[in-house]
Amino acid sequence: MAIPEAIKALKPTEFGAVEIRCISGHFYVYEISSKWDPSKGKARKVTGKSVGKITLKDGFIPNAHGMRQTMPLRPIVKNYGAYAILQQLSGSLDSNLKESFPDIYREISVIAMLQLITGCRGKRIKREFEASYLNDIHPDLACSDYTVRELIGKLGTRSGDMASFMRRYMKPGSKLMFDGTSIFTRADDSFAQKGYNPDHKQETQVRLLYVFERDSFMPVFYRMVP
Repeated sequence: MAIPEAIKALKPTEFGAVEIRCISGHFYVYEISSKWDPSKGKARKVTGKSVGKITLKDGFIPNAHGMRQTMPLRPIVKNYGAYAILQQLSGSLDSNLKESFPDIYREISVIAMLQLITGCRGKRIKREFEASYLNDIHPDLACSDYTVRELIGKLGTRSGDMASFMRRYMKPGSKLMFDGTSIFTRADDSFAQKGYNPDHKQETQVRLLYVFERDSFMPVFYRMVP
């Protein structure tokens, strides 16, 4: 008896290669494979066990004990909450970044959020990026240690773009607040040197002067000072 097309349409796909057989008016599904027959010089079909049956009313009905166990999908858990909140609170930050840094605004935003939330540096940035939902939003971004260092080095040469970005938060009649901060470092490739600091420490430092807009607390200017 030919297998009706309506029955063929219900053939299961989770068992690999199968065929439908009609036995006494019922339609059963069997596993099939092929095996090389050296005497005939070609492969021959090998019929395996029955994995279930098909009815037009109920569709495919697997055998109670014969259904092949399939590997459960491993759930993918990614960090979401803190990043989503930051994005909701950022307002026009991304659009302003895009205006001043059209080529790297996404990288700046992603790395800043990763460092703010996790405090990660160096090689950890890539691991934290892949563990966050930011990786789903920006799957094409590269966050290896080398790429991040290259980006930060490139960003450091674009003081004009940084000033342009910060000036967007300056309003007519704004009141400004000034802050001087010492960042102590022993890195060989930095601008650090010994100088004055409120704690009178003798370590090499980078002295940063920041100007903030009073109402928004956004930085509107910065300068490295002796």
